[in-house]
Amino acid sequence: MSTNALIYVTDDEDTYAIYKHWNGHPQGVQPMIERALELAWKLPRFEANEFAAAFVAANKLIRGDVRLVNPDQYENTFFDYVYVIRHMEGSDKLNVTVGHNTGMDELDRITMEMRWVGYHTRLNEAYASGEDAA
Repeated sequence: MSTNALIYVTDDEDTYAIYKHWNGHPQGVQPMIERALELAWKLPRFEANEFAAAFVAANKLIRGDVRLVNPDQYENTFFDYVYVIRHMEGSDKLNVTVGHNTGMDELDRITMEMRWVGYHTRLNEAYASGEDAA
């Protein structure tokens, strides 16, 4: 069974969305961010479109696993995890917000809870332990 995720990459101008079919848990996504950083502009330069492209290029190893999607088409779609990746000006790290599915509401809409915010370098350890973010 897959652990899928929707990963938003955003800056002051645009938001891009990436679908991840397998290993979308924080322990799988942190190394994917690291691989994308190897292809993207060196921080502190950050452009959402360029980072989203680097993320897909660095992590698409098999058909169907990682791809760009229209962010407006997935408003009420089930994902195990949802991530929002952004950069704060001048920083050498990315900020990541992590949420996951909490079920359905009374109108049959999927509900999500944002559970952790912190630096991409602490995504695995901090989210797994439940500690507060950086």
